[in-house]
Amino acid sequence: MDYCRVRKNREVTVFVIALALLCAGFAPSATLLAAGEDLPAAAEIIDRYVAATGGREAYGKIQNRVTTATIDIPMQGITMDMTIYSARPDNFYSVMKSAMLGTIERGFDGEVAWENSLMSGPQIKKGTERGDIKRDAVFDKYINWRELYKEVACTGIDTLDGGPAYKVLMTPNEGNEQTIFFDKESGLIVRIESVVETPMGTVPFVTTLNDYRDVGGVLIAHKMMVTIMGQNRLITAEKVEYNVELPAGLFDLPAEIRELVEKREE
Repeated sequence: MDYCRVRKNREVTVFVIALALLCAGFAPSATLLAAGEDLPAAAEIIDRYVAATGGREAYGKIQNRVTTATIDIPMQGITMDMTIYSARPDNFYSVMKSAMLGTIERGFDGEVAWENSLMSGPQIKKGTERGDIKRDAVFDKYINWRELYKEVACTGIDTLDGGPAYKVLMTPNEGNEQTIFFDKESGLIVRIESVVETPMGTVPFVTTLNDYRDVGGVLIAHKMMVTIMGQNRLITAEKVEYNVELPAGLFDLPAEIRELVEKREE
């Protein structure tokens, strides 16, 4: 057995699972709060992020989004091409391709969360992992956060590389908690901390976001550094398009996944 290859595939599998949440090696941040300083309400911070990135009206003009990106995993020597399709209200499909790992597909059709790859074969996601994918598949997650999260709380101000950021703990109706850091000055999300459920157990990961650019009136981060299992993965958005004519049946379940669903219902 090629143990190096098994380990590489295992680590990439963990990364792929974490990446689906997002749709997110840094020194620990230090919490700070000046004497007498009052923290804003978490709701105010999240709503400010929506306004800072374009506002409800700009978001409302977008019916679907197609993102073309590259993924670099330097320590593994892996480069992947990725395309993410998302559409209202909660349809999601992503495909990643590399010479080493082949094709990895993931999706959510509004009900079934699934994955299909050479490493894992066709799978239907259940429990907490399905909850994470279902929540993150919602097209305007931060506009509709009140329907998705049962509790949000600003727990402090942390200093990151870019400066102070409000630290907001968000507890969803389904899925794992997330700690999201909103830049104190700009209001933009600069860091996300969470965990991902994997066959090897629960694994923490950190996503750092930067290089925000205006695309059709909405600011979108074009670079994300995902740190998981002590290694960095850089995701770079090459192109973001809105209101694209999508192929018919794009979000339909693949035949292998439909077969699993039918067996489950028997």
